[in-house]
Amino acid sequence: MHRRGLAVLLLVASLPAQTFIVDVNNGPGTNFTQIAAAVPAVPDGSTLLVRAGSYMSFAINGKGLTILCDPGVAVTGAVTVNGTLAQQSFVLRALTWPTTSIAGPYLLELTNCAGPVLLEGLVTPLVRCIGCARAVNAANCSQLMVRSCSLGGTTTMTDCVAVIEGGFLAGDSYQLYTQNGGVGLDVTRGVVQAVGTTISGGDGLSAMLTFLSAAAGIIMVDADLRLVRGSVSGGMGYSNFFSPPAVFGFGTANVLRVDPGVVLRSAPAASPIVGVTPQVAPMPALTSSDAAVGGNLVATVSTLPGDLVALLLGMPGPPTLVPGFRDAFWLDPTAYYFDSFGVQQAGAPITSTKAVPNLPQLQGLRVTWQAVCNGPVTGWQATNPSVSLIR
Repeated sequence: MHRRGLAVLLLVASLPAQTFIVDVNNGPGTNFTQIAAAVPAVPDGSTLLVRAGSYMSFAINGKGLTILCDPGVAVTGAVTVNGTLAQQSFVLRALTWPTTSIAGPYLLELTNCAGPVLLEGLVTPLVRCIGCARAVNAANCSQLMVRSCSLGGTTTMTDCVAVIEGGFLAGDSYQLYTQNGGVGLDVTRGVVQAVGTTISGGDGLSAMLTFLSAAAGIIMVDADLRLVRGSVSGGMGYSNFFSPPAVFGFGTANVLRVDPGVVLRSAPAASPIVGVTPQVAPMPALTSSDAAVGGNLVATVSTLPGDLVALLLGMPGPPTLVPGFRDAFWLDPTAYYFDSFGVQQAGAPITSTKAVPNLPQLQGLRVTWQAVCNGPVTGWQATNPSVSLIR
């Protein structure tokens, strides 16, 4: 699809999807009053438009769905997604959990998701209690995107290939003598990129457990972790001297790459990284925006001045390694094009704006941006992928 525009790309790649209205208040046009009732009833690949209100927990098993929530949509229980196939995508946007006092260890659990998963604008509270659920647990997910989420409580990723773009991940803080703070991000094996994300460990205010009371921002166990822009900080203990590092590595197979633009915070007397030797080198970053039908998608690439930038736009595809590049491309090899070329100028990142056709059937579709950068210091690098959602 070289040289084709966004409109042609979307029309070629899109397939008709059935759309259903979920409204707990049973307003005009309502098809279901609960998400839990809609999930098993609608066809695979459907889009659920959820209106403001409070909803019960729901579970998705072996089905691809797009769930787009209006502002003010809250769920009072756990959400689970399990067993999606490679051709089944799952999108969850703008859902809020007002409380962590629910049954189950996590508010959101993703297990064995072979297809692409996009979590965007999700919010979980920072207020904690003993035995309450933590934020997100993802296990064996091969195409996971987490964008602009504010997740209080530990986020865990095990055997996942994932990108975290923007947002805030924070471990919970405890004030009881027998409780420790929680880590912000716990990564075991897998390949994870965090781009422009603020990650912090939970504080511990116990005078009796000065060393163990606070938590690291990130714990990695035999994982491949790439940090670009953003910040990572350990929680604060009873004494600053005993505060944990920003990143704590366990195991012998960790790979940690850190862009110099990442801010690492720990206590003055502590090392910001413990248990793993980081590879520090400049890495380009890519961000993008969503848009409503009839609106504009915007993507921005930031790299070193003088670097050549080629920005690609296409449909989502499974992460694929290309010879000569350390990081995978997340583009469908049959449905992408080179959107623009440029040379990075100081203080002027490369930006592209694309108009979305005013077609209601495009609602819920995703497109993927990714860029290739080359320069004397950068070398040949692929940026992180970034997904734009048409809503």
